[in-house]
Formats: sequence, structure tokens, C-alpha cells
Amino acid sequence: MRGGFDLMLLALFALFVIGFVFLFNHIVDDMEGKYEAEIQQLEEEVQELRNQAIDSQKLIKKIEELKDRNEEMQDKIEEWLEDWEITSAEVTSYAPLCEEAVPGWDYSGNPSITASGGQVVPGRTAAGPADVPFGSIIYVDGHGFYEINDRGSMISYNNAGHPQFDLATGSKAEAQAIGRVSAVVAIKEGRRE
Repeated sequence: MRGGFDLMLLALFALFVIGFVFLFNHIVDDMEGKYEAEIQQLEEEVQELRNQAIDSQKLIKKIEELKDRNEEMQDKIEEWLEDWEITSAEVTSYAPLCEEAVPGWDYSGNPSITASGGQVVPGRTAAGPADVPFGSIIYVDGHGFYEINDRGSMISYNNAGHPQFDLATGSKAEAQAIGRVSAVVAIKEGRRE
């Protein structure tokens, strides 16, 4: 009987070893699956961090480019301000080419010819004080750019000492819409007369 018991004990031990090996393999396989999933997730996170680092590098590069552009713009603004005088001015308008133009008020001589000898261009021609050279460019806030090519008997400086500019328009209605206003004007001197 002892041989049958030993055999039975050996069979149980073999079953135990087989069960243990099976259980061990199952645990190892389960752990391998979990580790593989964690490794895959970590690899994805690392790739996302790399992408973010690349995006951050691109962002840093773009910020540096914008800083350089800002410095260039500041330099250009400083150069521009050296060329332009900013002042408060009195702005009026006239319409020498319209049918209702009044000789001596809207023009003297040929209504289509400016004091500089050029053509009147509504929306571009302006009359200015005698000390502002012909060819000077003015920017009138709210009205745009004009070139000083004309004079006017009433165009000089107002009582506050501000220059007066008269803007050529295409019609009396446009001229009346502008009226007489104070405006910020930038002046870039042109050729001397």
C-alpha cells in the first residue's frame, strides 16, 4: 500500500507542480500584458511630450521672430517719426472743380490748376501755409493722405498757432461734410519752393 500511496502522493505532487506552473505562467502572462500596456502608454506619453517639446520649440522660435519684427517696426517708427512732424491743425475743404465753385473762394485763375502748376486731384490735393513746401505729404487723421500742391489766401495759421490745411474735394457736399475741424496731422516736408 505504501507504493500506491507514494504513487498517489507523487501524482498529487505532479498535479500541484503542473497547477503551479500553469498558475505561474498565467500570472506571468497577465503581468506581461499589463506591462506591455503600460509600456505602450508610456511610449505614447513620451511621444506626446516630444511633440509638445517640438511645438514649444516652434512657439519659442515664432516668439523670437515676432520680437525681431517688433524691433524692426520700432526702428521704422522711429525713422518715420524723424521724417514726420505731428501737430494739431485746423482742417477745411474746398471744391474747385464742381459747378458750384465760387471764383475767389474755391479757386483763383484756372480751377483745375494748383498754385504749384499741377492738376487738382480731389481727395489727394491740399492747400497749406506758405512755409509748408509744395510736394509735402500730410496725413490728416480721419481723412487720409494728401499732397500740398496748392495755396489759399486764407490758409495760414489760426489764432492758436496751428497750421491750416484745405483739402480738395469733388463736390460742395463733400466739402460741407468736412466743415472746419481740428485734427491731428502728420507732415512730411517735400521739396523746397
